[in-house]
Amino acid sequence: MKKRLLIKYFIMCMMLILVCGGGISGARADQISDLEDEVSENEKKYDKIQKELDELEKAKDNLEDYIAELNDATAQIEAVLEDLEDQIQQKDNQIKDAQAKIAVIDKKLEAQYENMKLRIKYLYESNDTNYMDVIFSSENIGQIFERMEYVSAVTEYDKKQMDEYKANLLEAKEIKAELENEKVKLDTLLADQEEQRLQLEKTMDEAKENIATHKEQIEAAIKKAEAIEEEIEADKNTIEKLKEEEERRKQEEERRKQELANGTVNKIPYQQLEGDIKRMAAIIWCEARGESYEGQVAVGTVVMNRVESPRFPNTIEGVISQNGQFSPYKSGKYAIALSMENMQQSCVDAAIEVIEKGTRLGPWLFFRMKNGIINGTFIGCHVFY
Repeated sequence: MKKRLLIKYFIMCMMLILVCGGGISGARADQISDLEDEVSENEKKYDKIQKELDELEKAKDNLEDYIAELNDATAQIEAVLEDLEDQIQQKDNQIKDAQAKIAVIDKKLEAQYENMKLRIKYLYESNDTNYMDVIFSSENIGQIFERMEYVSAVTEYDKKQMDEYKANLLEAKEIKAELENEKVKLDTLLADQEEQRLQLEKTMDEAKENIATHKEQIEAAIKKAEAIEEEIEADKNTIEKLKEEEERRKQEEERRKQELANGTVNKIPYQQLEGDIKRMAAIIWCEARGESYEGQVAVGTVVMNRVESPRFPNTIEGVISQNGQFSPYKSGKYAIALSMENMQQSCVDAAIEVIEKGTRLGPWLFFRMKNGIINGTFIGCHVFY
């Protein structure tokens, strides 16, 4: 009879482990698969961003080459402008020289004109020197002609000087006009070159703005790529941890199977320590007081599975107080539950069920509130895995 019960118990335990274990493995496999799909999608995004970065870098380089060409063109225009300004300065100096020459000729012409008037006045309008005086005061006809020839020579000289000064004045004015015309052309060329220089500067400013925009886009793309790269790395680390955890779970499952097969498992009854029932009832109350009795036993099952696992402390108190595991212990709620005189009876019964009766609803080592992320065995508001 005892042998039949032992065999029946063995078969039930094996079926429970296989069913629950397979469910957990499948859930974790799905989680790993989802993460791998996310990594693959992020890698595609990363590759796309890298291509965009390459295009942005190429466009930026092309703009920088374009600016270099604009700088060369600007330098050439600056050289032309400098040469034109030199030419204009030379024309201004030449025009000033021509103007000064005209002023000198004008002055000479005016002086010659005044001298001529004085001589004419002296020769023709003097009271004691007129044609009649010349004639009557001459001793002979030869002297008359000699004096008349002198007057004519003086007049011819004045006329020649006047003509020469007028010719020089006309030439100087023509030279000045030509210089002024050439200066107007140079001024026009200078204005055209200045307009080209301003246009080049405007084009260069636009190109620099485009480069600045490209740099901002490059920086944004780099940050985005780095964020995706970090996300990929985090997902890969999570996948690695999940795989390691899955491997440990399989090893633990295999160990339990082997113990069951060899009949070496010794969980019933648990050699409890003083106060273990109260401790277990308190943590069950903290975590599942509003759950069904099955849900409360499930919480106790996780605690006992940890006690029996080499990965966790080997006492109920050690498991409950382990750092970062049961939040009620850290928050102080567990201490309040321990101090309660009238503990909820279902929590006490669930504690006795898992400790003294050795009941285990599954091989779970963890549980948490349902969040749609972790799959496992759902009991009430909790998922056990």
